[in-house]
Amino acid sequence: KQVGVPEYLKELRSPTADRILVDGRYLQDYYVTTRFPEIITAILPKRLNPALRARAFRYYTEEVGHDVLEYQSCRELGLTDEQIQTTQPLPLHYAYVDVFTQLGVVDPVAYAVSIFITEGVLGAVNPLDEPYKRLVGQFLALDKHILLNEKYHHTSIPRLFMADVKSVSPATQRLAMSFMMLVMELNYRAWDDLLAHYWRGEQRFLRVLPKVSGISRKVA
Repeated sequence: KQVGVPEYLKELRSPTADRILVDGRYLQDYYVTTRFPEIITAILPKRLNPALRARAFRYYTEEVGHDVLEYQSCRELGLTDEQIQTTQPLPLHYAYVDVFTQLGVVDPVAYAVSIFITEGVLGAVNPLDEPYKRLVGQFLALDKHILLNEKYHHTSIPRLFMADVKSVSPATQRLAMSFMMLVMELNYRAWDDLLAHYWRGEQRFLRVLPKVSGISRKVA
């Protein structure tokens, strides 16, 4: 089923877009990144072949500490320590981490082929780049995490993981594709949730909006 362009991206590209959409994204990225190593630890106890095991442990070491970079991004955006530390993570963002972690437990193949949903696709341009530059301009901290991922070639990880898998049964392929689509849709819905919370002011989960001084907030 085709879901089309996320509403968050549509709003971000509109003339009325507000930088709170950027602030909200990096606040949530910080909370997700603090838990991201957990996603990888789920597959580490598996009886993987030596090459795949080595790649999994390397991926883990490369992800530890990335939350510090996301925190720096939030600070450079002008958010205070209090704003960052007291913002509540959105439910679907945390659910994304939980579901992805569970994939590593139940099906390492599904986990491996789904990594691109987080790390991006090799050679693809991030559609957020231009709208973000228009709203907040250029600043180094926002790019540090991205540049580090590029240095480690993280967009290639799904292919490299699967290159170390000798064979995959048709049943495993079907299961992996089903799980991958679940994670992809959850990621898509998480962007909708972010837009609803920070831009439209919906309070479906009794969350508290960050107190961002000097930034207007549109209320539906």
